[in-house]
Amino acid sequence: MGTAKESLRDRFGWWLAYKLPRFLIYFAAIRMFNEASAGRYSGLEAGRLTMQDAIEEWQYGTSNRRARRGTDDFVQTA
Repeated sequence: MGTAKESLRDRFGWWLAYKLPRFLIYFAAIRMFNEASAGRYSGLEAGRLTMQDAIEEWQYGTSNRRARRGTDDFVQTA
């Protein structure tokens, strides 16, 4: 079960996603798929990358970039 902070962050994210212009969301989605297809899925045939795989790869890449900068608030540790 998530914390109240995560819940608030998720609710804000959903609210913001529905308020942003569609063209901005369009380009954000293209960027996410571009970043995801450049990683471990770089050899995958075009059109075979699923949304779930792209999101997981985006989160993995984002957490690694934050860890290198020392601002990792995404990766959960045991």
